[in-house]
Amino acid sequence: MPWPAHRTAIPEPIHHLIQQKAAELATLRAEVERELLLVTLLADPFKQKPRHLDPRNASEIESWLPVQLFRDKLAQHISDVSKYASPSLHFGRLYRRIHRGDWNWMFTEYIWEMLESVINRSERTGGMTCGS
Repeated sequence: MPWPAHRTAIPEPIHHLIQQKAAELATLRAEVERELLLVTLLADPFKQKPRHLDPRNASEIESWLPVQLFRDKLAQHISDVSKYASPSLHFGRLYRRIHRGDWNWMFTEYIWEMLESVINRSERTGGMTCGS
C-alpha cells in the first residue's frame, strides 16, 4: 500500500475493491506496454500491403533506427522501474510523461548523439548497411 494507513484500518469490502482495481490497472498497464513496444513505422504505408521497415535496406535504416532506440529505451526504463518498491507510482509517472510529450525520460541528448553518429558514419561510407 503506497499510503500510510494500515490494512486493518480499511474495511474488507473497500480492501477488496482496491485489490480489484489494482489488478485491472496492472492488466491495462501490460496492454499499454505491449502496444508501446509494438510501435513501428511502416514502409509504403499507403499501399494495399504495407510492410515493416527493413534495416538491411540502406534507404530505410535511418527511419528504422529511431524506432528501435525508442523501444530499447522504453524496455530499459520499464525494467528499471519494475525494481522500485512502488513500481505502480513510477509507471504512472512514466506514462503521464509520454502522454504529455515529455521525452526527458528518454535522455534525448544521448539519442540525438547516437543518431547523428550513425548518420554521419553513413554519409562517410556512402550509405548504411546492416553492420554500420
